[in-house]
Amino acid sequence: MTLAETPQPPLYLGMAMWANNDWRGSLLPAHGDAGLADYARVFNAVEGNTTFYSGLPKAETIAAWAAQAPSTFRFCFKLPGQLTHAKRLREIDDEFARFVEGLGPLARRSAR
Repeated sequence: MTLAETPQPPLYLGMAMWANNDWRGSLLPAHGDAGLADYARVFNAVEGNTTFYSGLPKAETIAAWAAQAPSTFRFCFKLPGQLTHAKRLREIDDEFARFVEGLGPLARRSAR
């Protein structure tokens, strides 16, 4: 049994990314296009680090993530560094609202 298969609400355990070539053959399949679906077979959550560096992903990317992960899977995204470090969380209401709205397809899967 993996964490993703445990009854909810479990301890949410994951890492800051779901694809790393060093994990091939152990966590991820040795060959093929490993991704979120393979990661979600082992872990039940992921920290979305990419949003800190690159901001909100494209809507198509978010929809693909929603399709690849089971409904029990949880996402926890970092706010973009532009908001947290450059603006120091000041006067970010509109940008914050767009960020949250953009992640809407994953809302029921976000860590609470």
